[in-house]
Amino acid sequence: MRAAITGTHIGEWFGVSPTGRTFSVALHEFHRIEGGRLTHTWRLEDWFGWLNQVGAGPANKETAS
Repeated sequence: MRAAITGTHIGEWFGVSPTGRTFSVALHEFHRIEGGRLTHTWRLEDWFGWLNQVGAGPANKETAS
C-alpha cells in the first residue's frame, strides 16, 4: 500500500517547535498474507523527509557539510 500523510506543522511534534510549514510524508505498508489472513505488517514512513520539509533536518542546518 502507498499513501501520504499531509498537514501543516502548527504544534510541537517530535520535539520540533511549530513552523507553520506544510508537509507531505510518504508512507508504504507491506503485508504478509498466509492462509487468506493478514499475519504481518511492516511500515515505512519518511520522517527524515518531514524534518527537512519543516526546516529542522540536517540539510537545513548551517553546520551541515
